[in-house]
Amino acid sequence: MGPEGRGDEFEAALTELRRSGSAFLVAGAVPDRFHRQTCDELLGPADDERLFVRVGTGTGSASGPADGDRVLELDAASRGAAAADTPTGGAGAVAGGASSSAATVVPTLSSAGEAFEAELAALDTTADRGPRVCVESVLPLVETSGEEQAFRFLHLVTSRVRRLGGTCHLHLPLAADGELAGTVAALVDATVELRLADDHPEQRWHIHEAGIRSDWLPLAE
Repeated sequence: MGPEGRGDEFEAALTELRRSGSAFLVAGAVPDRFHRQTCDELLGPADDERLFVRVGTGTGSASGPADGDRVLELDAASRGAAAADTPTGGAGAVAGGASSSAATVVPTLSSAGEAFEAELAALDTTADRGPRVCVESVLPLVETSGEEQAFRFLHLVTSRVRRLGGTCHLHLPLAADGELAGTVAALVDATVELRLADDHPEQRWHIHEAGIRSDWLPLAE
């Protein structure tokens, strides 16, 4: 996962993050398809245990769930949540464990946190690779619930995934040097910065604790 040719030091730091559990911020005011490409790399194979956290109807920033992936939907309008086994909206296990095609409303972000933990508990975390979690876009969560509440929820998400030895990534369709990106970056181990250079997508990785930053490298299409 991540860019090629980043050097032995960078490779070693990233390997350690993968081994111990990690969280990433994918930031950049670039077309959605480039967020999706980065998301695909971070998610890994479709047969891994994967969970998507989606706000409202989703912004298209992230890769679409595959069959077998779990989806936790946060209702941006009511600050609620519903969980389903599949991205199609069909019958499935919803928050609370019932099987139904109807949404289960969770009225607060606190309850959304409980729903998230229930979704994690439903994943098979006994495998060598921990769960892969994608938060499809941080922005509508912040816009609807406020920065403080969103920060608390994202802290819960990232800390629980790390504890299980998994990987979590948060998408933000804004520049990585902005104020909101700086706030969210405090929750993660590394930032994947995306940009367009002469209409070509590029990525630059920052591993925070190690103080390592890659060069700008092409984003493989």
